[in-house]
Amino acid sequence: MIARRPSPRALLTIAVVALSAACSRDGAGAADTTLLDSTLVPDAPAPVSQPGLDTAMGSVVAQASCLVADSAIGPIRLGMTLAEAKRAMPSATFERGFDGDGVASVGVAVGGDDIISVVADGDDADTIAWDNRVIWLETFSRRCATRDSIHPGSLVLDVEKILGAVVKIVRSEIESREYIEFERQPAGLTFRLDYTGRFPEGSAESRSVDPRGRIFSIAVMPRQE
Repeated sequence: MIARRPSPRALLTIAVVALSAACSRDGAGAADTTLLDSTLVPDAPAPVSQPGLDTAMGSVVAQASCLVADSAIGPIRLGMTLAEAKRAMPSATFERGFDGDGVASVGVAVGGDDIISVVADGDDADTIAWDNRVIWLETFSRRCATRDSIHPGSLVLDVEKILGAVVKIVRSEIESREYIEFERQPAGLTFRLDYTGRFPEGSAESRSVDPRGRIFSIAVMPRQE
């Protein structure tokens, strides 16, 4: 199911799911949150190599610095408090931000590069509420990739080689953001498209995308049962 960034009201509902999921997960998933940048974590695993992908995608993924998993981006997991997230990335800077919908977020930057956007339950004041828990993660950075080497900037044509054909492209009503879904899309991940969907007149749903279309961002949210 395609999902978009939650509204302030939806965030409250998602928070409950996130906390339950965080409490029920065991240590088996910890390896999926390992930073891939060897300057941050020694002996980190390399991304999976995918034959046949364009060279630009391969070269970028080879330098990926954080792993996108079903409940985490890098070392930041759903259900963590913002204080725990900050401790997990001590060299990063955490700054308050607001998107076009007025949803408060925390931008996480490393070396001046924006890596992760974090939304926490009830964290909507001008100052960050460090005790609030993470309920939404999103990355627009090419430095973050899934184990299948999918990252923001990946060509949709390359992603189809990994996750199967495009099933649906949906354009949101208010922000006109585009979200794309594939046949074998991993649960918990939402892919945003770079406004290259081709929509029939008067429709906000399609399966057609410009051949130059790329993944704009990857978001992680609680699984919907």
